[in-house]
Amino acid sequence: MVRKNLLRTLIVLGPLVCVALFVLDRHAQSADAPTQAPAQTDPIFEKTVQPFFAKNCYVCHSDQLKTSDLSLESFKTAASLSRDREAMKLILGMLNAGAMPPAEMPRPNPKDLTAVTKWLSQQLAVESKTTEPEKGKAVSDAAKSAEMVSGHVTARRLNRIEYDNTVRDLLGTLQTIFHRTIRATVLITSATYFRFLRC
Repeated sequence: MVRKNLLRTLIVLGPLVCVALFVLDRHAQSADAPTQAPAQTDPIFEKTVQPFFAKNCYVCHSDQLKTSDLSLESFKTAASLSRDREAMKLILGMLNAGAMPPAEMPRPNPKDLTAVTKWLSQQLAVESKTTEPEKGKAVSDAAKSAEMVSGHVTARRLNRIEYDNTVRDLLGTLQTIFHRTIRATVLITSATYFRFLRC
């Protein structure tokens, strides 16, 4: 009798437990799924960069003209411009060089130009930090361009060959200075060695 009741209970509760586990599993999976956040807008891009492009660049680099196969009108958001790193590098290089806008066009406001180049440099630097650097590259292109814009040069020590070449170039001599010093202190003849031991 007890066995029959236990069997009936298991028959009734078994499917209910399976359904409950199934529902809980689905709920846990939906909680673990990443939620898509709405596209975040960059206020600097919308208030500074895009108006700068519209005022100074769209005349030549629009969807209709595409001078040099570059249309800045197609970059409606900061994310769309950030995806095209080559275009960002090209734009930054041309603005820093003063090549754009062309000489016959009115020059942009220096304050706006500085804000746009600073934003482009920051975007390139952020992108380079998020991507894994390639092997063999000590400094990424984005870091170099950001360094050029800021004017900051990192000082480093010269190795023996670089030091020797620098002194030779500065003094205009044909002799190597550093290597002579090393040879004089390191290279000892056997006779000199034995004389040293006798002392």
